[in-house]
Amino acid sequence: MPNFTQNQLQKITTDIFEAGGVPSDEAKIIGELLVASNLTGHDSHGVLRIPQYIGLIESGRIQPGAPMEIERESVSHALINGNWVWTRHRTEGDVAGDREGEIEYDQRNQRL
Repeated sequence: MPNFTQNQLQKITTDIFEAGGVPSDEAKIIGELLVASNLTGHDSHGVLRIPQYIGLIESGRIQPGAPMEIERESVSHALINGNWVWTRHRTEGDVAGDREGEIEYDQRNQRL
């Protein structure tokens, strides 16, 4: 069985998702999260999910590159429609969660 470094595996994973039509920034996030799962001992949530995720893309259940929309926003929270981008409820690769974190950060800075 071949052995890969963390960087090699992240690059391979990112390349596979980009070849499947995933935008580079999303493919990089997914690659990092899947490899991190393997490295922390959660192999069931790691790179072995690649075929499943590619199948979800091909079936249209995941829409890479879909724009997220803020439907409601206040000082303390935001209601975000992920529009079938990578979300917690469909995959472990959490692009929507990454973007949600950016929105929360912006909200916090606006309050300061």
